[in-house]
Amino acid sequence: MRKFIRKIREKFRYYNGKIKEKHTYYFGFTQYYNIPFKFPKPMPPSSFEVMKKGCDILKSLNIEYCISFGTLLGIYRDNRLIPHDSDIDVEIIHPVNTKKIEEEFVKNGFTLGHKVVVMGKVQQLAFYTDDEVVFDIAFYQKIGSYVYCFHDSDLYFKFPANYYKKFIPYEFSGYTTYTPINPEQWLEYTYGKNWKIPKTSKPNGWREEEDEYGMAVKIDGDIIQEIKKIQRERL
Repeated sequence: MRKFIRKIREKFRYYNGKIKEKHTYYFGFTQYYNIPFKFPKPMPPSSFEVMKKGCDILKSLNIEYCISFGTLLGIYRDNRLIPHDSDIDVEIIHPVNTKKIEEEFVKNGFTLGHKVVVMGKVQQLAFYTDDEVVFDIAFYQKIGSYVYCFHDSDLYFKFPANYYKKFIPYEFSGYTTYTPINPEQWLEYTYGKNWKIPKTSKPNGWREEEDEYGMAVKIDGDIIQEIKKIQRERL
């Protein structure tokens, strides 16, 4: 009976989220959001097991990926997940079959909580578990010498493409995951020269940390031509 009620609730949340889809700017940003608990919040103790489970799903699909942001920062700098971080961060470079990724995560007990599509390309898939761990996948596309991800309505993320030429194995607590080709350079590019100094809390958001986090760029007219390239290269 409990399983039946849970399925009904999940269906309700899904369709309720579909109703709330937002088309927020004129070049085709579509967002589905339905995480039914307070987020962001510190990750539960089971987060490492969820990280392994999610990464194993990607490996089973033969999809190349790397851990990123707070997940990479904690594992590489502190040899642990950061206690006040809020999710597991993973990056993938297009082209990939995002529909298959979504299907496999749901099949393995995850629930879709956030999905962003720009001009027909999935930019983000975030899943959550019953114990409220969020596994967040950002999808980047290469344009020229950079890779881009448009998973926000008012800013985009931009990294030098050479960080993603190859993902290298990295062992953490007996588990092998993957990082960008030069993790220290990536971390300095992302968090600044003081990335090795731990903080006691997570910043409120990229918008309030623009001076430190240079890869987050505000949406403006200059990026529209780049987005049109993405549209022409649509999967």
